[in-house]
Amino acid sequence: HWVFSDGLASVSLFVEAFDPRRHVGESVLLDGATRTLTKRLTDRRGGQWWLTAVGEVPTRTLQAFAGSLERSR
Repeated sequence: HWVFSDGLASVSLFVEAFDPRRHVGESVLLDGATRTLTKRLTDRRGGQWWLTAVGEVPTRTLQAFAGSLERSR
């Protein structure tokens, strides 16, 4: 779990191993000011991961976080 903040808004990222029985569909949900993005990620080695990004930020911001993640180990 990682938390990123600029002092006004924050984004929480949760990454776990992808499980096709539990992680059935990618989505963007809105609940009040809070947005949640779920997405399957694939690393360079072919590993599958499930990302949940949550924050009181625009959807584009969550998508930018999701698009910039890279596994380093």
